[in-house]
Amino acid sequence: MVVFMVSYKRELPFDETYYFERHLPLAARVLAPLGLVRAEILRDLIDPTDGSPGPDQLVAHLYFPSSQVLADALSDPTLQEVMNDIRNFYPGEPTYRVAQVAGAD
Repeated sequence: MVVFMVSYKRELPFDETYYFERHLPLAARVLAPLGLVRAEILRDLIDPTDGSPGPDQLVAHLYFPSSQVLADALSDPTLQEVMNDIRNFYPGEPTYRVAQVAGAD
């Protein structure tokens, strides 16, 4: 299992209503047939040492069964619709990361 993480920096405007009502359904519709297993959206991220806001206002965790399935999804032309939609709720470029899931309960 791998997780594709998409982070949105706090210092830029972010239309949360658009994100939850329009972008997430679009992403689910496009990514589910490409192998998306589940998604988790984290918000209100804080620094645990002092409670101050963290650098990201929202982070999406998108789970795929393998690195190959994720690579295939990222290269699929239908993903472009999702990528083009980002500018409708966020003026910057998100930060992308990939990690192997090492354990789960």
